[in-house]
Amino acid sequence: MSGQQRRDILLTPDEARLVPLLRAPGTRVRLQIMGDLAQRGSCLIYEVGSCAPLAQATVSEHFKMLHETGIVCSKPEGRATRHRLNTERVRWFQEQIEAWLPGCGDRPATAPIHLRSVGSLPIPPACSH
Repeated sequence: MSGQQRRDILLTPDEARLVPLLRAPGTRVRLQIMGDLAQRGSCLIYEVGSCAPLAQATVSEHFKMLHETGIVCSKPEGRATRHRLNTERVRWFQEQIEAWLPGCGDRPATAPIHLRSVGSLPIPPACSH
């Protein structure tokens, strides 16, 4: 490291839990999945894959990452698996963001964020199954 020593950043236990959660919505696909689950309550992976221009394996990888962070939980339903947001984990995430950035949510946003038009690539519409 060109003469510099690496210094580890010390995190509180809550900060260490927060780091992977900040990555959870880190792609358009995962952000869309989280939004769809918030609106629909739950879904099967093929329901997401059927309305997104992605291979089911790709969608499965995104669900795997969301599951590993604890944002999404699942339970078997026949031969498939039903996924839903872990509301307890999402609430904790919201509380940590509010504690980390106090006062940010106290005033209305100046411009609404339209997730379906972010960036130059289209985001697939929510499933209507």
